[in-house]
Formats: sequence, structure tokens, C-alpha cells
Amino acid sequence: MDENVNETSAADFVTDVVVVGTGPAGGALASFLGSHGITSTTAETPRAHITNMAAAECLRDIDLENECRKVASPSTTMTHTRWSYSMAGEEYGRIYSWGNGPGPESKYKDASPCAPMDLPQTLLEPILVRKATLSGFICRFDTEFLSFKEDIEDATVDVKVKDLIFQNIYTIRCKYLFGADGARSKIIDQLGLPLIKRPGGGLAWNILVKADLSHLMPNRMGNLHWIYQHDIEHPDFAWVGFPRMVKPWFEWVFIILPAPGYKAESPPSQEQWMKRIKQMIGDDAVEVEILNISKWQINDIVAEQYSDGRVFCLGDAVHRHPPSNGLGSNTSVQDAFNLAWKVAYVLQGRAGAELLVSYNAERQPVGQSIVDRANQGIRDHFPIWESTGIAARDAATRKAQFAELSADTHAGRERRKAFSAAIRNTRFEFQAVGIEMNQRYKSSAVYRSDEDKDSLPLEGDPILDYHKSTFPGARVPHAWLNTAVPKKPISTIDLCGKGRFTILTGIGGGSWRKAAAEATETLRVPVEVFVIGFRQDYEDVYFEWEQVRGIEESGCVLVRPDRFVAWRCNEGLDNCTEKLVASAFCAMLQSLLDLSLGSYAFVVGSVAALYYLVDFVRDPLRDIPGPPLARVTRFWYLAAIYKGNFEVVNVELHKKYGPIVRIAPYEYSIDDVDAAKTIYGHGNAFVKSRWYWAWQPPDPSRASLFSELNPTRHGIQRRKVASLFSMSALVGYEEFVNNCSSLLIQRFNEVASTGKWIDFHHWFQCYAFDVIGEITFASRFGFLDMGEDKEGVFKAIEKQNFYATCVGVFPMIHQYIFPYLPKTGGPAYVQNYTLKQIEHRQRSMNDPKTPQREGPPDIMTKVLTAHEADPKTVTKMDLITTCRSNIAAGSDTTAISLSSIFYNLMKHPRSWHRLQAEVDAAAQEGKISDPVTFKEAQQLPYLQAIIKEALRVHSATGLPLQRIVPKDGTTIAGRFIPGGSTVGINAWVAHRNEKVYGQDADIWRPERWLEIEEEGRAGDVEKYFFAFGMGSRTCIGKNISLLEMSKLVPQLVRNFDMVLDEKLDSEGLISLSRWFVKQQNFNGKVFLRRKSTKS
Repeated sequence: MDENVNETSAADFVTDVVVVGTGPAGGALASFLGSHGITSTTAETPRAHITNMAAAECLRDIDLENECRKVASPSTTMTHTRWSYSMAGEEYGRIYSWGNGPGPESKYKDASPCAPMDLPQTLLEPILVRKATLSGFICRFDTEFLSFKEDIEDATVDVKVKDLIFQNIYTIRCKYLFGADGARSKIIDQLGLPLIKRPGGGLAWNILVKADLSHLMPNRMGNLHWIYQHDIEHPDFAWVGFPRMVKPWFEWVFIILPAPGYKAESPPSQEQWMKRIKQMIGDDAVEVEILNISKWQINDIVAEQYSDGRVFCLGDAVHRHPPSNGLGSNTSVQDAFNLAWKVAYVLQGRAGAELLVSYNAERQPVGQSIVDRANQGIRDHFPIWESTGIAARDAATRKAQFAELSADTHAGRERRKAFSAAIRNTRFEFQAVGIEMNQRYKSSAVYRSDEDKDSLPLEGDPILDYHKSTFPGARVPHAWLNTAVPKKPISTIDLCGKGRFTILTGIGGGSWRKAAAEATETLRVPVEVFVIGFRQDYEDVYFEWEQVRGIEESGCVLVRPDRFVAWRCNEGLDNCTEKLVASAFCAMLQSLLDLSLGSYAFVVGSVAALYYLVDFVRDPLRDIPGPPLARVTRFWYLAAIYKGNFEVVNVELHKKYGPIVRIAPYEYSIDDVDAAKTIYGHGNAFVKSRWYWAWQPPDPSRASLFSELNPTRHGIQRRKVASLFSMSALVGYEEFVNNCSSLLIQRFNEVASTGKWIDFHHWFQCYAFDVIGEITFASRFGFLDMGEDKEGVFKAIEKQNFYATCVGVFPMIHQYIFPYLPKTGGPAYVQNYTLKQIEHRQRSMNDPKTPQREGPPDIMTKVLTAHEADPKTVTKMDLITTCRSNIAAGSDTTAISLSSIFYNLMKHPRSWHRLQAEVDAAAQEGKISDPVTFKEAQQLPYLQAIIKEALRVHSATGLPLQRIVPKDGTTIAGRFIPGGSTVGINAWVAHRNEKVYGQDADIWRPERWLEIEEEGRAGDVEKYFFAFGMGSRTCIGKNISLLEMSKLVPQLVRNFDMVLDEKLDSEGLISLSRWFVKQQNFNGKVFLRRKSTKS
């Protein structure tokens, strides 16, 4: 530190929030927070033009839109983007831009009440800072951010800053820190947020000049003017460029691109720049003054996450890209608008801190999309450079190619076609209303459970067209309204926002007003209701709202303070209040009441993490590699699990660090073939870790086979029920599987006739669940019949899995928070659902009027019979535990595995066709029946290879199977591991071991299993195949799952063809890991086979 600098003591100032940066992101955040009554501190650390509709709507919410328009240039100044020889010279082409022109204008006006405007950042920033200051924010200019330190125990952040005038260093203590400090963000660097970086597009120069070009503009109206000078030997540092209007029409910024491969040895002189600028203007009479010269990098960078702990980042700090599409400052403003209301609600006690988690979930995908689009916008100009010849390095070649544009030759015609197509393609940059408005949020702050689908595909082109919808997570659609006695029209946009939730309903929806009042009183969340309809609060005079509302008149659309749809109900209900308060708010904004199971575990676990700090200096295994934080706290492991992709993280860790990786203090992930027998072999002393505690109530007597830690008790329990899941028992269950397979085929037949997209994983989950219902209770649960998550069972199980997966990282807290979990979801719901099914089955068994099925008994009947014969050995708790385990875990492995099978078959048509050929041939030869029996399916070698490969490439579980090393310790992968340490092998890691599965272990190749058989290695490979666990704790339902898959797969491939959603085909399938690694949005189509071969 400079000896002349005075450093004061800690916590010189205490405030709620500190915002670092007063650019569009920081200034907007301070202004939006101020509008919510949050006052605090903004520090500036020592620029964008177009303000699009989405950003203007945000400014409109705090009454800044009109103030901005007073200083902005109107959108008509941006009428065209042009390509020409010079500003004064020949023009090659132009395109309407930014909502101007016959086509784009109507699209933009239909999308929003706010027209785009040309508002330089230098004019926007003072407006935002003034607004923030008037709202009570203290803006500290001439202040440099130095560092921060988060105190997890005190739930504060100490921010160290330097006063550049008096050279004092002081500390501001706050509850939340916001990094809006731009592309060179110190906060991002210190926080260590991972950045997704792709090769950028090189460098560019901004030359700010004063030059009066007003005499040129009447016939050249536009704000971007690409200059291509084919006949000039221009210098490499200034290859092509485009003047961009700053202030009409006397201040301009010339954005200059150097030649490809240019390496700057020394910066060009002012004289060199002046010469090039005058060439581009093309009018020697114009006086030019260079005001500023700056260099910038064309970036392709987005942060993988936007926050960590109490530090949040936004704006250019998290998304860095070229100015194509004008998305930079606009996205920054929208980041701030999304974050501000959530921060305000948390600080005001209206919401739990978990609400802030939704910021990353909602805005990071947006950042990724705009970075992709902006860089594609640069690439979209390459065909223009090629077709005009400007891409050639020498003037002679450029002139020759350019001359072809006016030649009456085949080459000329082809070049003109290419040039025309390339110019038209820039509408994806200059007429891209879709990329500006089509954001669809998916997070815990959006409630979609009442929808019949988890997502709604966009209509039209996602870049060019805005799909107006009230689907939860979409921007509330703009529609012009008025009153019965006409006044100035008002937009639906203006009914929403202002820091409150809004309900939009219609005639017959009056009961939502009472519901809103009770929600406000109960949850302390402000909700306002507007009825839209004939002679109501507002009238739909153009009938625009009717076209986009997506619900019946009596239904309601619940809109968040940031004007995004939180939830909707199709029609009025008798229990509107209950639905709104209990279902919508408490589920969609469960963080308001801290009811989120997994989220509660995360918050509590984050605090508890402090107590797990260890002195790794004394750790004999301190040299075992792994993430740095994993050395000192279990928090890293919790955070990695919480993200939902630990199976991928785990694989990458082993690729980076080797066979032993530290994932938490004294906890290690293993990838070693010999270790499998050491850790999981029968009769060894390795027991399950306490992570499994969270999968059962705190009462040890209620442990299941999965959660029981004691090997002796586990052995006793397993022997009681082992026969129910044996291979010999499967024959009795085939009828149950046939019933459900037949119904699924019926459902697919119905879908095939419509050509509709379906979520295959959803249907496989329904199938697997109904099979478990038949096998366990002799009747389906009804999921296949209804085609939906009946009674919310799927979601309840997902919540249970989320809770247990997170809480298991800190198992001692389970006993303290389990009693306070809500009784309407998660573990309690699954338990109650099980008891209800048992009661229903017992009633039917005892009711003489109910027909009793013939044939092999179901599992409950078998356990009940054993209980009646020996109630001391087989207790009622055994009955409940067995049935509950089947319900809670009996469907996920099968549904996930079936999804893996069919995703990879659709992804790899060669495998699909080979399997179909095997099934068809077997049918023709009379080797299989219809339906296929389990015994017959086992004789189809390629089918079995497909099943094994699907289980290998996408295992159902995604965490290490944790075991405790015995007290004397043991040697694993060449290292001695002390007793008491936790070790485990993750199926995802094991199944990518190249020593076992070959150098192509990362790819789908079912043939490997046929080769393994031929080479006689099947026994050895099975020792490192973890699809159903390993050793004495292998999943007891393994055989039933294999039965379901072996019978269903050949039935589907012999009857249907299937095709993937193109997006999945190109981008892959996304999964969410909550112990089970469940595929998300597995969309595709099913078709009847034109020719089906059956016996």
C-alpha cells in the first residue's frame, strides 16, 4: 500500500447494499432499488447507444422513459443501416432498422408501447444517477473499489474502497454487494465466477469525432453507415468501418475494424486516423476534429453464474460481446430490473433470501443468448464482405470482384444474388424484435405446475418475431386498453410493475380481487387487481388482450413486479383465495415463506458450512487434489450439488485431477477399478455414510433398505423382501408390465395420429409409475390414463429428492428441520400418498363386491400375507416401508433409463435401425411373441447391448455412492486412506473409465457390449458397472427395472418410429441431478411404422 494513503478502521459505514459502477447496469440498479425505497451507496470505478423496447419498459416503470426521450434522438434517426463507398459517395445498399420501415414498424409497435430511441450512454448515465440520488442513494464518485470480504456468519460483506481525492481507504459494511463494474470487473475476478470464454473476433477502434454531416443526411437517414472502399490501399489498422451517429449530425463515432490477422506493433498516429476518417467521409469540405481514440476487444464471454453468496454481478461484468443488435446496455438495464424487486422484497422482509437464487436462473440464460446473438451479428457481415470483394487483401482483386456486381455475366448475377441475400440476412441484427422481447424465465419464481406442459415453443422465428404470451415466465403482453368513456389509451404494461404484483382478469373473475386482498394481508405482498372487459376497469377496445391472454375471461394472470408472468389460472374458481395464496404464491414464491425443501437445506447448509472448516495443514491427505474450497468446507460440495449437474462436474474433476479427487474435507471421489471391490465388496467393513440419513425420518426404526446404515439390520431387512424382487418372481409380474405397455402403446398411437410434440421422459415416468402401481398394489395409479402428474406425486418426490440430496451434505441438521417441513409436499406427502394407496388396496381386498384378480399376487399382498403369518418378523412398518420405497424410487431409474435408450436411439439412427432389424427378424422367425416375454427379450443380444449402453452413458444416479473407511484405514488407488474418511465411486465417473470401456468411453456405442462378450470380459466389466449400485447394497429393484425395459423397448421399436426435436439433436439433452439425473424437456414426435413385422 502507498505509504501516503490513510486507511481507516473496518466498517466505517454500514448500509444495506453497495453497487459498484454507475454505468447502465449500476445506475439502473440504484434507480430501481430507490423506487422500492431502498437507499444505500453507489461507488464508481474510473461506453452503448440504442435503448430498445424492453429496456425502455424498465425505465418506464420508474417514470424515466419520457425524461430519456427528451434528450434522446428519435427512432427515425435510425431509419436505415447503409453500405456505401463513403458518407458522401456511392451507396451499395440499405436495410430498414430498429423498428423503422413498413414491416418492422408494425412488429415493433405491436410488441410494446415503448418505441426504441437513440440514447447515448453518456446521456443515459446522468439520468440514472440523478434518479438514484433523488431516491436517497449516495453516489461516491472519484472512488475506487479495492476488494471485498464476505462474512458468512454475520451475513455481511465488507467492501474496501479508496477515495481518489483524499487518498483515504475505508470500509463499507453491507448486506449485499453488486458488481456492475464492467468488462474488467474486479469483483468478478475476486469472486472467481467461472467465465465461458470462446475465441473472440479480435480488436476494434472507436474514433470519436466532431464533424458536421447534416448536409449529407436528408437522403442518407440512418445511424450506421458501413464504408467499403474497394479501390484504396487502406492501412491494415483501418480495413473497414462504420460511422455511428452520436449527436445528430455533428458528433460521430467511427468504429474501425483492422484487417484479419492485424497485429498492432505501435498505435496509429492521430494524423493517420485523420486521413482515414476523411477518406470515409468523402467530403474534403467537412472539418473534422478527433475528440477521443480508444481500442476495445470483440469479446465472446459470459459468466457461468452471476452470483455467489451475497455478491451479485450484472451488466458487462457478466456478459461481454460486440455491440451488434444493440444488446449491451439494454440487457444490463434488464439485469438490474430483474434483480431490484427481489433484493427489495428480501430486505423488506417480504421474501426469504432464496428468492435471489432465481436471478441467476433467469438472467444467465439470457446473457448466454445475447452474447451468442451479438457475435453471430458480426459473423453475419462476412458474406457481405465476400460478395462485395472487400475481403480481398489487395486493391486490384477487390476492384475486379467489385466490378462483377455491375456485370451482365453469370458471375455478376451470382455475386449480386449473394450480396442481396447477405444484406437481407442482417435483419437478424437490425430488425430483431424477437431477441429483444422473447425472454422466457424458468426458475423457482415462476409457477408452471398448473400448465399442461413445462414450456411453450415460440411461434415464428425466435430472433425476428416476438411471440406474445401469458405463459408463466414470459413477458406480460402489451395490449392497448381504454375506459368506457374514452381517455388516453393505456397499455397492459402500465397496469403492472411499480413494485407490486398484479392480477389481470376479466368478467366473471371478480373473486380474484378478494383473493388478492387476502394474499396481501397474509403474505405482506402487495397485489393489485384489474378487470379487463366490457364496462369493467378497462375495456379491450381493440380486442388485443383477448387474442393474447391465453385464458378464459374469468381466469387470471399473475404478473410479477418486473412485468413477467408468474402464474396463470385458466378460469375462476370457488377457492380463488386458497389457490392464489396456498398454491400459486406459496409454491411459485415459496422462498417468501421459506418453504422450499431443497432451498431451505441450501440456506441452512450454507450457514452450517462454517462449522466444517478444517485445518487442512494437518491433514495427511492434504496433497490429494480437488477444488480449493473443497479442502476447507463442505459448502463447495453442497453448491456443486445444488447446481444440478454434479455428475458432469465429477467426471471433469477426475479428468483434471486423476483417480482420487477431494470433494469435501475428508471426502474423496474415486475412479479405480480395484477400489470397487475394496469399497463395495460383500463382507467388508465399509458402511454407508451419514449422507443417507436425510432419506428417512429421523426415527431409525423407519429406515428403508436404501437409508439403513447398519449392515446387520440391512441384511435382516433385505432378506425379508428379497424374494419379492428375485428373478424367479419376475414371471409373475409380466402381466402387470404387459397391461401398462399396452396402454402406453395406445397413448403413442393417439399421439402419432396428431403429429404433436411430446415429452418422452414424462410418458416413460407415467409408464414406470403405473407399472410400480400394478406390481405393488395390483392396480395402476392412473398416470397413463390421465397423461399427467396425478395429484402432484412426481413433484412431491422431486422435492423429497432435492431435500435429501442437499441436507445429506450436513446430516446433523436433518433432525432439527425435518419436523418443520410442510405436510403438503416432499417427504410427508410421499408418506401420506403411500398410506392412502395401502388403505385403498386393503379396502378392495376386503370388499366382497370388488372382483379379485386371478394370477400371481402383487407385492403388497405378499408382504401382508407374510405379516399375517409372522407379525413379529414381518411388521406393519415393513409393509409401509416396502410400499413407500417402491413409490419413492421405483419409477425414476426405469424412466431415466428408458429416456436414455430412446434419446440415443433417435440420436443415432444406425443403432435404431439395427435394433429394429433384430426385433423384426426375431418376429419373423417366431422367436418373440407379441408382447415380448422377458425370457425372449434376454435372447436378443443387440437389445441387451442397447440397454446396457444406455445405463452406462446416462446412469440414473449422479453422486458418489458414499462409504466410510473402516477405523484401521485402507489403501485405495495407491494411497492410504485413514479410517473415518468418506469415499465413493460415481457411476458417471466409473462408466467413462477408458481402461474398462475403451478409449471411446465418452461416446454412445452399443457394439462394445457385444465385443466384451466375445472377448470374454463380461465378468470383469460387471465389476465396474454401477448402473444399479454395487455389492450388497445393489438396488433391490434392479430386476424389475430390467424387466420393464426389456419388454417395452422391443414393443415400441416394432410399432413406431420416433424423431427428436431439432434443438435436442443439435444441442443435446439437458438433465437435472437431484440424486437421480432426470432428463428435461425430452421433446420429440412419434410416428406409426409404415411396415410393422409381428408374429
